[in-house]
Amino acid sequence: MFEGQPKGLYALALANTGERFGYYTMLAIFTLFLQAKFGYTAAETSEIFSTFLAGVYFTPLIGGWLADKFGYGKMVTTGVFVMFSVICYFLFLQEMISLNG
Repeated sequence: MFEGQPKGLYALALANTGERFGYYTMLAIFTLFLQAKFGYTAAETSEIFSTFLAGVYFTPLIGGWLADKFGYGKMVTTGVFVMFSVICYFLFLQEMISLNG
């Protein structure tokens, strides 16, 4: 079964397994964090969790469609810009909240 496979496949499988383990572990901790830090109920946490998971699984479809339409390179550049902008926005928002509250 494993004969003739590239050497890098084992490292890839191990890295993918570790990434999935970390991803699902952090999702579980995410719900506990929302309940402990922000006082959300279990129902509210479940709604936030489901919305987040829907975004994780469905936004790649939109990204793939856009990459097919406009080109891979342009969409990677746009994606990096959007992620950087969102991170900066939330850091700015956090700073404003800490200054005013």
